[in-house]
Formats: sequence, C-alpha cells, structure tokens
Amino acid sequence: MRVPRMQALPWQIAGSTLTRLLQCSIRFDSTVPDRPGNLARDYSPEVGIAPLNFRGAATGDLSASRLVSGAILRRAAACRGHKCNQPVAIRVQFRYYATWRLRNVDTNHIEKRIELKAPVSRVWRALTDYREFGEWFRVKLDGPFVPGQVSRGHITYPGYEHVKWEAVVQKMEPERLFSFTWHPYAIDAKTDYSKETPTVVEFRLEKTPNGTLLIVTESGFDKIPGDRRMEAFRMNDRGWTEQMKNIESHVAQRP
Repeated sequence: MRVPRMQALPWQIAGSTLTRLLQCSIRFDSTVPDRPGNLARDYSPEVGIAPLNFRGAATGDLSASRLVSGAILRRAAACRGHKCNQPVAIRVQFRYYATWRLRNVDTNHIEKRIELKAPVSRVWRALTDYREFGEWFRVKLDGPFVPGQVSRGHITYPGYEHVKWEAVVQKMEPERLFSFTWHPYAIDAKTDYSKETPTVVEFRLEKTPNGTLLIVTESGFDKIPGDRRMEAFRMNDRGWTEQMKNIESHVAQRP
C-alpha cells in the first residue's frame, strides 16, 4: 500500500531552525495492519530520534519542516509494497534549546506601549536626564546622554551590580524620539560582546488626551549569535515589561 505524501504541518512551522534537539511523534492508524513485529518498534505512539533517522539534528541549523517531512517520506519509501500503518498525525517537540521563527511571531523585534499620566515634557525628562533615567532604569551613569557618544555606567539592579552599562546614543529629537544601540543581555563578564552587532532601542513619545503614549522598541535580534539569541530576546522582552512599570511609577511619584 502506498503511503500518501504528508502535507504541511498543522501548525505551519515556517523557516524553523534548530540548534539542539528535535523530537518527533507520529500517530499511525492502527486499523491498517503493519508488517509483523514492526508496530511496536517503528510505529509506537512516541517515535523518537532513531526510528525516524534524525541523526545530525543536534548540530547545525536545520529546517524543522524539511527535517520532519523528509523523515516521513523515507519511512513511506520503506513501506512501499507492504501493508504499513497510515500516518494520520504528527507532533513536534523541541527539547533543550531551539531557535525558531513561527508564523506571526516576530523574534527580531520587541515593542511595548504604555500611556503615562504625565505630559510629554515630563516623560522626555525622565528618559533623557541621565540621573532620572538611572533612577527608574536602575543604572548609575557616568554622565549625560550625548548623541554620537558612548554612555557608560553600571547596573544597580540587585543581583546584576557586576554588569556594566554601555550604549551608544543615536538620536535625541526633543519630546519625540530618544534612541541608542547596545548589546542585549550582555551579562557575562568573561564574554567579549564588542564583535556582535548591537540592537537598536527607541523610545517614541506621542501626546494623548490623558498624557503621553510611550512606545519602546528594540530591534535587530536576528543579528545576535544563534547560541544566545533567544535568551537575549526572552530576557529583554521580560525586562522591558518591567521597565514600563518602573517609568510609570517614576513619573507618577515625581510629577
């Protein structure tokens, strides 16, 4: 019996890449008899790495969809001329560390929005006065922000006091845009991040009837080395959520 070609995965893994381990489970229609002795060994409900020949999945970047469909087709070819179980469902599980780009999920760009009950001028001062910025961001800076110059200091957040702050100020358009570049989640003192392409952080301000809309974006994670890209994205995504709360409290307590 000819096993039909598998279609696209149900959840549309588009352009996925792996850097550690991909495990796959396939459920077969047990109403169609298989060759004697093969059901338990090759077509168990939880098919692992070996039966589907996933050798090499632990090293390098592989397309998940190509990897899985290729394994299915190899199994289909092996079944040609035999009464094999029909594949009816497939489940992919990522283990350890995986980098991926799922449809409608942007892992290159972080964006946070908050409406602050303060005028634009007040929010601008909280962002660009280096002392005020340091209070809510929890960093002690050596001096004022100057476009085109490096801003240096050190983090004061508990547990991260050893982390140095270093960012290059890009733009300061009064009460509209403040931006800088930096190396995201660069917390390992033994690692030289200087050769990495930095991400771009932008703070945009828009006047609203109730105050100011603050939009924070960080982009460029796709250029971060793959072995730390997703951790940097995840930690900074979480960090910006916390920082939005911090600046909200700051301008509310110090109008």
